[in-house]
Amino acid sequence: MHADLDSTVDEKDQPPAARPLPQRASLAVLPALFLGAFANALLAPFMGYFIVEGKGLAPWWLSVYSAVAITVSIAVNRYIGRRIDHGTRLYRWLLLGQAAYAIAVALLIYSPPAALLIGLVGIFQGIANTATTTMYSFGRLMLDGTQDRAKINSKLRVITSLAWMLAPPLTFSLASWNTGITVFQVAAGVAIGWILVGRLVLPTTFRSPPAKAVAAADGGASSFGMLQRTAVCFFFALAHVLCSTSLPLYYTRELDLAPYAAGLSFGVKCAVEVAAILLAPWLVKKMGTNYGLFISALFAFAAFSQFLNASSLTGVLLGACLEGMFYGTFAAVAMTYVQEMSPTRVGRATSAYMNSLFLGGMVGILTLGAVATAYDFRAVIFGALIAMATGSAILLADTLSGARQENRVRPLNR
Repeated sequence: MHADLDSTVDEKDQPPAARPLPQRASLAVLPALFLGAFANALLAPFMGYFIVEGKGLAPWWLSVYSAVAITVSIAVNRYIGRRIDHGTRLYRWLLLGQAAYAIAVALLIYSPPAALLIGLVGIFQGIANTATTTMYSFGRLMLDGTQDRAKINSKLRVITSLAWMLAPPLTFSLASWNTGITVFQVAAGVAIGWILVGRLVLPTTFRSPPAKAVAAADGGASSFGMLQRTAVCFFFALAHVLCSTSLPLYYTRELDLAPYAAGLSFGVKCAVEVAAILLAPWLVKKMGTNYGLFISALFAFAAFSQFLNASSLTGVLLGACLEGMFYGTFAAVAMTYVQEMSPTRVGRATSAYMNSLFLGGMVGILTLGAVATAYDFRAVIFGALIAMATGSAILLADTLSGARQENRVRPLNR
């Protein structure tokens, strides 16, 4: 399909910096991103249910599995981010994630004992998670110059949410027939399709700009500022993981709803996410990223409160709508919010953003396992409220700090 882009060229003959591709060619990343997000969405929300209900293990096993997978994700993701900023062919890192996903699914089909599930599957799934970061960097670099950053990130997040809108309902519907094996067989088919589509549509020789070309333009992004902004993303992600990961078991064990309620709730949430993400570029243009995240936080508080007070499927779906507004706004705005601190070092900013999500996910799962074992899943949602309040406080401090800095600079510009 893009034969001119896929032609075999020796790496040393490649130019040191990649130029943005024509709009039509650059959109090739979107089908590959959709299949990758769909593959991830088949497994991610299901693994907790599979470990507890399918394997009959205690909830703390989920915490151990997630700790293994996310620790590997953070380490590999950080390494890939550095390589991207130093100039590299992005496709090779995507292929690494695709291969790891295929191996993880193959192991799951054979239903490994707990030790292998936690060890090998966790490691390969952790490597597979980095494919999302690579595809976001791929999309950002390929689309750069054709439209503004907020629109690029919004487009990438819309594709991701469309996949998440479709995959979880399919997963839990398949799980109602048998606990796991059909889900993993379908995931294997999707993995094969993802690898083939990626190879056919993506420019395999496309390179990221090397660090020397962008270091001066970056202006020396503040390390403290980057830390502060990733901390905001960490606590928002922690709140999201505490709530969303506990919901399938919260629905079935504490609200006595049918298993399909979890898949339906995921689908509704992701459908609303799409609408929120489409509004994000307008929101960023009118209000800026900081105030966009404040709006996200308001929806989060409303969603968590609704889940705590829900007693029927209708109440759960209302909470899912609010959660979709929360996470859709956050997902679309947060990447731009972090990238503002390092606008030209795409690998650094994107890996920092994704690692804040991974770390939030790991802490969230560890907290979920401990709290759910000691108390119940309702208490986990209370924990999400606390995490969201903490993230909002850091966001407020960042906003006030930015306002003070702007006031100091303004007289010099008159």
